[in-house]
Amino acid sequence: MRSLLKVGAVVLAMALLYWFSVPYARVRIIAGADDADLIGAVWAAQPSSALVFLNSWYIEEKLKDLPIARIRISRERPWNATIEVDMGKPDLVVIEGDRRAAVFVDLAKVYMVTVIPDAWRIVEVHGFPSQPSAFAATSAEYAPLLLALERNGEQLKVSNRSLSSKGLLVYLKDGKQLVFGDASSAGSKVERAIAVVNMPEFKSSKVMVDLRFDGQAVIPEKP
Repeated sequence: MRSLLKVGAVVLAMALLYWFSVPYARVRIIAGADDADLIGAVWAAQPSSALVFLNSWYIEEKLKDLPIARIRISRERPWNATIEVDMGKPDLVVIEGDRRAAVFVDLAKVYMVTVIPDAWRIVEVHGFPSQPSAFAATSAEYAPLLLALERNGEQLKVSNRSLSSKGLLVYLKDGKQLVFGDASSAGSKVERAIAVVNMPEFKSSKVMVDLRFDGQAVIPEKP
């Protein structure tokens, strides 16, 4: 009798596994045009094992903390599943040549992408590392500073952003050069840069403004 119960339990477990599990290859991910490339890349990087007891929480875990707005799961028993995913857009995409890093600043997450939807904010840089993982890490590091510059674009009209031995150098369209150095204190550095740019004595001057010193804006060459 006990043997029959054991066999029955095994058969029941196998039937449940058969009914609820979905082979990885039979899962179809659907996303909006703006999100499909990034979501597809993150999903494809997951281990290709069978998925069991699909639910929204499980899918969010698989998508590695992407800012998911909504997930809809449709099952076709026994083995097919369609997952529709809506995602928030990244704060900015850092690009240089054929390298593109989508950065979610608040989440401190960065993903290398190949397609950039029109709705995403793009920031072009120069001098970042060429190796993809190093490019992604540097993009994440400087993203808060790059984003602060973008948000103050009316006051700081940027023509070029370049990483050098001095850190991040930013060239304005009126000829001024801003030396930001490392990525720390992004908000404070941008505020100091705006204050200098708005000073009457510097408005028409092509000065260099060094912002690497805490709480200061140093101008080596005055007009």
